[in-house]
Amino acid sequence: MLNLLLQHNLVCRLQVFMANQQMNTLIKSMKIKLLFFAILFSGQLVHAQSKYTISGHVEGLKDTVLYLANYYGNKLYYNDTTRIDSKGNFSFPGKTFKECGKYSIVTPATTRFDIVVDEENIVIDFTVDCSIDGIKIKESKNNKIFYDYVHYINEKIKSRNPIEAALKDSTKTEEEKEPFRKQLKRSQR
Repeated sequence: MLNLLLQHNLVCRLQVFMANQQMNTLIKSMKIKLLFFAILFSGQLVHAQSKYTISGHVEGLKDTVLYLANYYGNKLYYNDTTRIDSKGNFSFPGKTFKECGKYSIVTPATTRFDIVVDEENIVIDFTVDCSIDGIKIKESKNNKIFYDYVHYINEKIKSRNPIEAALKDSTKTEEEKEPFRKQLKRSQR
């Protein structure tokens, strides 16, 4: 009977020893996998820089700074800074996929205009006053589409302004305003 108890105790100890060995092997395996993924992920972080650029020429500015600002909600925050050279040229590094979105290029005088940053090169020329008519998209499919739309909206606003002025004119009678109302309805289609 004592012999049987000793054998049973020995078997239990052996099972506990084997379980501990399996647990240690599993932990070592997990540590190796974790280390592998950490090295793999850190390598991706080092190479997370974009291969694209945001560059161009500013008419009326030289030897100064230019800012790239991003939107967070309805607020604008400085994101990057670059130098404008003596010829008015500038270049920002592009953004990674996770950083793509709507940005603003801001001059030192705080005039600004918006651009769409995506995984593409952006080449843009503009004047120091950042007027819509002074912005020329040389390379960027998304910004060409965006600025075509901005120009379209500006044309609609310009064509609507005289109509709205006539409708607000207190010296005109309701009969005199009627053709302007009809014209406004036609323009809204």
